[in-house]
Amino acid sequence: MDQNNPQSFKPYTGKAPAIIQIVGGLLWLGAAGAIIMGLLSLIVNPIQGIILLVVAVFMIITARSLFKMKKEAFRNSMILGGLLLILCIYLIITSKGTPSYSNLISPLVILIVGFVYKDRFIN
Repeated sequence: MDQNNPQSFKPYTGKAPAIIQIVGGLLWLGAAGAIIMGLLSLIVNPIQGIILLVVAVFMIITARSLFKMKKEAFRNSMILGGLLLILCIYLIITSKGTPSYSNLISPLVILIVGFVYKDRFIN
């Protein structure tokens, strides 16, 4: 018995918290858009198209693990949020004209939600 982790004895109801459901749903929508853009990009720029398709698959994997409240959801959300944050910072640095800082919202939300619910994920 684990005396240090009393949360391990809480019964799992099978339903993720509302914020997890919202973030997971937005990840599914983002993955759908990335799949469409990836397929269209395969014609013009195959490397960018493949990258978008890989990111879309990882977004789907992360969303599924978030909905199931699996421990791997924390790891997946940190990797996805970190990669998206690096990509957004790169785009802000290399953009011509006025950069759009609103792109930083989604990776930060993914990272924050992952950290907030870190202890509530189950095996």
